[in-house]
Amino acid sequence: MGNTTDFVGHIDIVPALNEAEIDYLTDLRLPGQSDPSEGLGQLTCRWVPRSDGARLDLEEGETLRDPVEWLRYVIKHLLKPGAVVPRRESPAYQRFTFDHRLSGLVVGCRSDTQELFAIQVNDNRVTGRILWPGSQARDRREPLADDGAIVVRETTRRRRRPVASEARTADVIDLAARRARA
Repeated sequence: MGNTTDFVGHIDIVPALNEAEIDYLTDLRLPGQSDPSEGLGQLTCRWVPRSDGARLDLEEGETLRDPVEWLRYVIKHLLKPGAVVPRRESPAYQRFTFDHRLSGLVVGCRSDTQELFAIQVNDNRVTGRILWPGSQARDRREPLADDGAIVVRETTRRRRRPVASEARTADVIDLAARRARA
């Protein structure tokens, strides 16, 4: 069994996709049905439209490949105003409206490394970034000077206030010392 990725969030689509667009994007999930696209080869698209066409979700499962590039491809070639469809005259695209604006956020967590990443879309512009590198990347980096301690600060419900400076040293937990004792 391969590694999985769990997702939270979605991408809103305005105006909603029509039936032809929903069907086409749904078919991109099937192996061997993907468009020959920019560096994506015959991989399947994991962006799945909702039945009402008002949003895209990232399908959970094994072997997630290039979700940022796939979303960029779908927006650029199939959905946005002025889309660059490879064969616009093809019957498959006749009912496409090419007038959609996408915005939203999806956060993912890989089960193998616990890497956290975010895919954000603002007005059809897609960005992806790593929020937490996960265990494999963290093991390869140099330790930071303060890796051995976590500073605990008191907070209130209404607003956050730092603890007085003389009390801060009492709230420092020395993790390096704890590890040495264990």
